[in-house]
Order: sequence, then C-alpha cells, then structure tokens
Amino acid sequence: MPVLSNPYLQVILAGAIWGLGGACVKLIGLPATSIAFFRCGCPVIILTLFFIAIKSNPFHGNIKMMMGASVLNALRIYLFFVGFLYAPVSQVILILYSWPVFSTLYAYLFLKEKISSKKIGLLFCAFTGMAIIFSGQYHIGEPDPKALIGLTAMLFHSMIYAATIVIFKKEINNYSKWETIFFQCFVGAIVFFPFLFINEPPPEFWQINISIIYGGVLGIGSFALFFAAMRKLDTVSISILSYSEILIAILFGIFLFNEPVTWNMALGGTLIVISAYILTRYKDKI
Repeated sequence: MPVLSNPYLQVILAGAIWGLGGACVKLIGLPATSIAFFRCGCPVIILTLFFIAIKSNPFHGNIKMMMGASVLNALRIYLFFVGFLYAPVSQVILILYSWPVFSTLYAYLFLKEKISSKKIGLLFCAFTGMAIIFSGQYHIGEPDPKALIGLTAMLFHSMIYAATIVIFKKEINNYSKWETIFFQCFVGAIVFFPFLFINEPPPEFWQINISIIYGGVLGIGSFALFFAAMRKLDTVSISILSYSEILIAILFGIFLFNEPVTWNMALGGTLIVISAYILTRYKDKI
C-alpha cells in the first residue's frame, strides 16, 4: 500500500494541516464571516473549474441529504471562527475536540456501527491525553463573557461537525472526495460571500492572500485526505486518529515558536501517541 494511500496516515496528515488552522485564524484577524467565505469559497471556485474541465456534474445522488449537510457545515464553520476569535486557543481547543466523542455516539445511534470496548478505551485514552495537555493552561479567575461566547460557539460547532461527519460517512461511497468537499463548502460560499463587502474595514491585500492559501490548503488539501480515509475507516477510528492534530499543533509551537515543553504536554502527548499507535499497529485485533 503506497504511503499516502494509508488511511491512518491520511487522517494524521489532515490533522497536521488542521493543526495550523487556529493560528491562521488569529493571524488573519478578519471577522468570522469574512474568513468563512475564504474557507468555503476557495474550494468551491477551484472545484467548479475542475468539474467544468472534466465535464462532470457533482449534483447527483441524494442531493437533499448533501445540501442539508452543506447547510450544517456553513453554520459550524461560522461557529468555529467565532470560537477562535473570542476565546483563548488553549481553552477553545479543548471544546473543539469533543467532536470525536459526539461523532462516535452519532455513528453508533444512526449508522449502527459496531464499536468494540477496546476502541472506546482508546478514544477515552486519547481524550484524556488532550485534557491533560490543556489542563495546564487554565487559571482560576473571573469568567470572561467574551470567552464564554467563544467556548459556547465551539461546543455547538463540535456537535454540528460530528453530525456532518456522520452524514458524509453515510454518503461517501456515492460521491468522489472532490464532490464531497464541494458539497461541504457550497452553501457556505454563497451565504458568506456578501459579508466580504459588508464587513468593515475591508480586508487588506496580505489578509486576502493568506486567506486564499488557508482556504485552499485546508479546504481542499486536508479534507481530500480526510474523506479518502473515511471510505476505509470506521468513525471511531477516525475520531481517535484525529487527536493527533493537537499533538502536531504543539510540536509546531515547540519547533517554530520555541514554546516550552511542560509535563502536561509530555504526558498527554504520550497518551495520544499510544492510542494512535495501538489502533494502527493492532487494527485487525481491536
């Protein structure tokens, strides 16, 4: 099996790209609706040109289901950006990564996926590792109303994102990964386009450039890997491997920004690595 065709590696590589997402949102500094347009609009424009070139029509199959997922995805992308813009990254990440728990629950309830007790244990191990990593970031003090808005937005994002994953998982065999990405972004591109002109002040040239790169690389690159893996893995396996994003984000911080290594990072990171290793190494036994 070629390296890039390995579904376990595909999820981890997608996580590596996602690991820079929060930092990019903070760096760009545009309103949530403006960033949401670039996140959705860039993939839609690129893929529309691609479909025209190959004379392919993505509008086939269960259109109502895919458009419904697209509406949900537009909402959750907006909530994602509100979360990162309003709340500290160290806190909002913890709420963000409740989505694998929700997706596992949804897959069990609606897709009737069989989930072994061993995989539930690995999911709990990875979630515990994530909680340990970010437990060192919290400080007792007066609650910040703005941060509370961001954290609440991210909780609803995670619940909605998990629902879209289950929907796309159900339909993934009826659409190519490019068609799935197109539907994922389609409604958002339309809804958020007017805000590019409504929001003040208008984006600067450097913000537009970074936003286009962000939208293209994250919107197409990472999700091409993610949806390719979704064809081969069950939801709980994807959920466990997705926690690698947290570890990768920390490694970026250490090597690129000289951030210190704490015991929380070391212990939590070890739990995440162990969970991912056991899942990939002994996949046929669990």
